[in-house]
Amino acid sequence: MPNAVSPIRLIPLGWLLLGIASVQAAQETLLEDQRQTQQGLIESRKRPAPVVHETSDQSTTSPPQLTDVPKPSDSDSPSIVRPDAEGIPRERFYSAGRRAEPSLWALLNGARYAELDREIERLRREDPAWEPPAELLHWLRHHLQLAARPQPSQRTAVPASKPAPTPQQSRTLAYERDVAAAARLQRQGRSESALERLAPWETRIRKTRDVDRSMLLAWIRLGAGQVEQALADFRRSSTWRPNAEAARGELLALRRLGRDAELMAIAEPLVARWPNLRQTAMDTLRAAATDRREQGDYETAGRLLDVALALDATDRATRQLMAWNDFKREQWREAAGRFQSLYREQRDEDSARGLTLSLGRLGAQSELADLAKPDDGPLNRLWRQERAREDYDTKRFVNARHRDPESFTDLAGIDSHSLLTGLSLSWRSGESGMARLRDWRLPILIQEYRHGAVSVQARIERVDLDAGTPAPGRLVGSPTADPAAPYPFAPTTTLDDGLRPELQIGREDRLSWKAVLGLTPTQGELSPSPHGSLTLSQAGRAGAWSAKLEQSPVRESLLSYTGLRDPYTGDTWGQVHRRGVSLQGWRTLTPTWTIAGSLQAHAYTGHEVADNHGFASRVSLGYDLAQSGFDYIGLGPFIDYRHFDRNLSHFTYGHGGYYSPQQDVGIGLSLNFQTEEGRPWLVRGTFHTGWRRQVQDSSPWFPLSPDGRHHPSQEDSGLAAGFVLEGVWRLSPHWQLSGSAFIDHSPDFEQGGVMFLLRYQFEPRRALFSDDLRASVSFD
Repeated sequence: MPNAVSPIRLIPLGWLLLGIASVQAAQETLLEDQRQTQQGLIESRKRPAPVVHETSDQSTTSPPQLTDVPKPSDSDSPSIVRPDAEGIPRERFYSAGRRAEPSLWALLNGARYAELDREIERLRREDPAWEPPAELLHWLRHHLQLAARPQPSQRTAVPASKPAPTPQQSRTLAYERDVAAAARLQRQGRSESALERLAPWETRIRKTRDVDRSMLLAWIRLGAGQVEQALADFRRSSTWRPNAEAARGELLALRRLGRDAELMAIAEPLVARWPNLRQTAMDTLRAAATDRREQGDYETAGRLLDVALALDATDRATRQLMAWNDFKREQWREAAGRFQSLYREQRDEDSARGLTLSLGRLGAQSELADLAKPDDGPLNRLWRQERAREDYDTKRFVNARHRDPESFTDLAGIDSHSLLTGLSLSWRSGESGMARLRDWRLPILIQEYRHGAVSVQARIERVDLDAGTPAPGRLVGSPTADPAAPYPFAPTTTLDDGLRPELQIGREDRLSWKAVLGLTPTQGELSPSPHGSLTLSQAGRAGAWSAKLEQSPVRESLLSYTGLRDPYTGDTWGQVHRRGVSLQGWRTLTPTWTIAGSLQAHAYTGHEVADNHGFASRVSLGYDLAQSGFDYIGLGPFIDYRHFDRNLSHFTYGHGGYYSPQQDVGIGLSLNFQTEEGRPWLVRGTFHTGWRRQVQDSSPWFPLSPDGRHHPSQEDSGLAAGFVLEGVWRLSPHWQLSGSAFIDHSPDFEQGGVMFLLRYQFEPRRALFSDDLRASVSFD
């Protein structure tokens, strides 16, 4: 059939029709997809898609991103800043706020944004350590911004008209807006601005008993310094609905107001009701106790700390504060016990220092040593440092250097061996050939050897003595019936080229000692005689004492020192020694007043000299003038007294030629000072002035064999004054120059002297100390 279509020809046509149908279906599918996509986009602007949050410790992916959604930043979510924020323990990090996070995400997915914002603010106040997840804040801000934007109509760009809000709705919106703004400003630390936004709504807050807003107002007022009003708000909120946050604010406000009695009264009941307030209560009680301690009210501080310990007897910070408070109250035994208990638990420096100081105040040095010696922690180190500091303060410089060389670098070389040379001149007034004396010592040679705290000093001096020539007829020796007759023997008037050796050894420690052994000068009328002394001393920060047992030459005249030859008989007599004890000491009475005193009792004996006994005492007060540049400087009154059984001051046979009044009383004012230690130079001195009365009784010509003839009595009174100055100068790291001078004027006599010494030290020195004052000249 020619007109018939072959089936084979129809196959391409079928495929063509099938392709056209497929393209049309695909176009319809694409249009439907575009319509649905546009509709989905429109719907997404009307309501949020559910958001499933992921915790930071499980998810590593980012939340889905939407068109024109701002990225979250730290500045968009400022953390709340609450006045007097307390430290929150780690166990609270996953408390109220963390547990509420699932419900917060549910509010977000339910589009309840205003309620979600309020809930976040409430949780921030309740749990200050908690911060909402960053993703949650991000989506909340995003949807709030979308809600605030005008929504265009789907059919036209003209916004749809909305009904005007009622006055009540406007007021409610303004209220919510100001509350949110106030909370934001409060978190930023702008309490004054926050208060301006929220204060106008105070009446509404009270009428509606809005606890959350009342709490916010209270925290804002606390931050703005309106503590009384903040306390009232906290208490009002607690009345409406008791809660831990209001109780916390009440504790903080009471502490700020200094109302310690109320704070102590409520602390335990509040903690019993809300155990999570324990740390806040402890912190406020400790802070209040610290304030009272700084004001010197240690008793109130102790009561506050007792309440804190009742809340938690194991709290270390409270126990440490109580220990220091006991120390301030001078309850040193209780303080030492607390510090020792703390140090057993944890070997920290604060407890070690408290234990060291407490036992030091108790004078329990041996107890402290027993605890510190086996210790390899800070107690041992502080004990050694404290001993070194005490040595330094009490002038035991060698010990201070050996115990703690790192802290006292200026003491380097203080224990160096040294050589000294110099001269001295001393003089005493009186009648020529008798009481007058000139004492030259040239040269003076000294070698010092130091081994740790032990020092050895060898000294030798060349001595020249000059008493002058007695006038004819003076009562010297054994005058006959005619004292004006010529002397059969030349009277002794000088001593030339005498040598005086001396050896001194001592040890510096808490109980220091010094021993001296020497001879009187050679070339005298009498052979040299030995003399010596032993001195024990102890010094502390609050006082010092020393005791001296001695046999010493009386160096007041040629007769008393080396003896004379009788110009009538040729016999020799004199060379007086005193044997006895001397005590002296000082002690602080108050931080500004010091009392000092001395007591001496001696027996006086000599060759062919009558025996005698003497007693002397002195008491003085010193007021600390506290001047910069001085180690000490004190001014105060003094009174002294001196008495001898017999007047043996004359120069006839049997007399000793030394001042021995039956009454010598002085009263006056003295100034004592020393410049600062550790300088290139140092000066120490005493000035005194006052009134003195001196009485010397009549005495026989020959005390050993009286013949009825007597020297007349003598009484003098009037002005007395004098000074003693000592100084040392650092010429170079190895060389020092020291010197001294003194003058003593009284109604009956005058005396004075000067001395200079040049010292070479084998080790270099950086500074000078009172231990370097080597030159000292005086009459005994």
